[in-house]
Amino acid sequence: MDMKITTSTDKVNEIQCDAIVAGIYTDGEFGPLLQEIDDAAQGIVTQLVARKEVTGKATEVVQVLAPSGLSAHQLLIVGLGDRTGFGQAE
Repeated sequence: MDMKITTSTDKVNEIQCDAIVAGIYTDGEFGPLLQEIDDAAQGIVTQLVARKEVTGKATEVVQVLAPSGLSAHQLLIVGLGDRTGFGQAE
């Protein structure tokens, strides 16, 4: 089975796909995409951050199956680490 990766400018709740992937830094601030996902999915990302299930730590991956409010089969939230050091070798 081949993996197909695409980008889209559609609203996240209208995208029919296997997975939506979004990143978060350790400061916990939501970028526009993550905010749109959180709004569409009834605050699931906010809840996960509040419960410290999502920390933004580099390489962290949190999977949400069948997220309410999204057409995607799953949501993957990927930790990006510290915003100021993003992209630098650790």
